[in-house]
Amino acid sequence: MERLGLITTALYLDLEMNCSDELQPSRNKSDPEIIEIGICRLDVPTLRIAHETNYLVRPLHLDISLRCTSITGLTRDDLKSAPSLKEVLASVRRDWPAHATCFAWGRDGDILERACKKHHLDMPFRRFFDLSQIVRSALLLEQQPGVHSAMELLGVSADGGAHMAVIDARNTARIHAELIRRCRAEKTTNAPIDQDRSSRSPTWFGQLLEKSLGALCSPSANGSKTHINIDQLSGRNQ
Repeated sequence: MERLGLITTALYLDLEMNCSDELQPSRNKSDPEIIEIGICRLDVPTLRIAHETNYLVRPLHLDISLRCTSITGLTRDDLKSAPSLKEVLASVRRDWPAHATCFAWGRDGDILERACKKHHLDMPFRRFFDLSQIVRSALLLEQQPGVHSAMELLGVSADGGAHMAVIDARNTARIHAELIRRCRAEKTTNAPIDQDRSSRSPTWFGQLLEKSLGALCSPSANGSKTHINIDQLSGRNQ
C-alpha cells in the first residue's frame, strides 16, 4: 500500500462580520465588512491546539449595527482604534505559515478571498476547505450543521461562547480533531484478528480465571495436584 503523507499543521479560521439590522438583508448587497478574525493552529499528530490569535479589524464604515453588537459583543468604540484589514492581513502573513492547509466552518474562506480582491490585497493562505461540508457528508446529514450542533452530535463539550472569532476557530479545530481521533481509533479497532491465536489462547475471562484460581492448583493432601480446566470454566469449546 502506498504510504500517504500526513499534514502536520492545520489552521482554522473564523470571521465575524458587521451585519445589518435587517433580519433579511437584500441579496444584491455586497459582503458585510470583516470586523474580527480568529485563527487557531492544530498540531495534527497530537490533535492538540498549539496556538491561537484573535484580530480586531477596523471597517471602513464604523456604523456597527445594534444586531451585530448583540451577536458579537463588539461596538464602535472597540473597533475605531483597531488596525485596518490591510494591517491585520500583514500581521497574519507574518504570524502564520502561508502554505498551511486552512479550514473554516462555512464560506469564510470565500468571504476573505473576496475581501482581498476588493481591497487589492494578497490572500494570506493558499487554500481553504469548508469543514462543515466534510462533517455533513461524514455524518450523512440532510442539512449543514452549525458549529455547536456538530459538537453536540460528536459529544464534544462547547468551549466558550459563540460568535467570538477565536472561540469559533478553536471549536472548529476541536470538531476536526474529534473526527480524526475517531478515524484513528476505528483503524485500531478494525485491525485484523489472528484467528489461529484466538482459537488456542484463553479468552480474557479465561485469563482472569487462571490468575484468580491459581491457588486451586496447589498440591493436595495426597501430594497430587488439582488441575482446573480453564476452557470449561470460561465456556470455550462448548
